[in-house]
Amino acid sequence: MPNLKSAKKELRKNKTRHTYNKKIEDGVKNLIKKSRKAIEAKDPKAAEIVKTTLKALDKAAQKGVIKKNTRDRKKSRLHLRLNNIDKKAEVKTVKKVVKKTATKPTAKTATKKRVVKKTTTTKKTVKK
Repeated sequence: MPNLKSAKKELRKNKTRHTYNKKIEDGVKNLIKKSRKAIEAKDPKAAEIVKTTLKALDKAAQKGVIKKNTRDRKKSRLHLRLNNIDKKAEVKTVKKVVKKTATKPTAKTATKKRVVKKTTTTKKTVKK
């Protein structure tokens, strides 16, 4: 326990700051969890949930609760997850179309081989 009056006051201030920061951190963590679940469930509202999460991350970094690099890392990972879900859906639809329209390879393309040239070097010895 602090003995000085100023130290006691600092302890009180630290407790209030801790509760304030903890509340913000918990809120951000919960939003991240919600957005991840929405992305995995392919929820149509996932983009909106991610948008609110990104806004909360920005506010937390602005207030100094989390560091800027932490904010950027978490935002980047959320964006990647969200974009990968969209890309996977597009790839599945493209593959179906390609399978229907693809033709068999011709004999010329199937028999082409890559030619590799090998070079040899010889060393010359000079007698003195």
